[in-house]
Amino acid sequence: MSEATHFILAALPDGPLHGCAVIKRAREQSGGRADLAVGTRTGRWSE
Repeated sequence: MSEATHFILAALPDGPLHGCAVIKRAREQSGGRADLAVGTRTGRWSE
């Protein structure tokens, strides 16, 4: 699993979020290390 996928999934424990909210939460949880771009999550589900 890629680091981006990890942070995307870690952002969702309380239920679904809009894409921008996922990016914001992943950035907060990673201390800024996960700098996901809009559209990053779209291709992650095929991994």
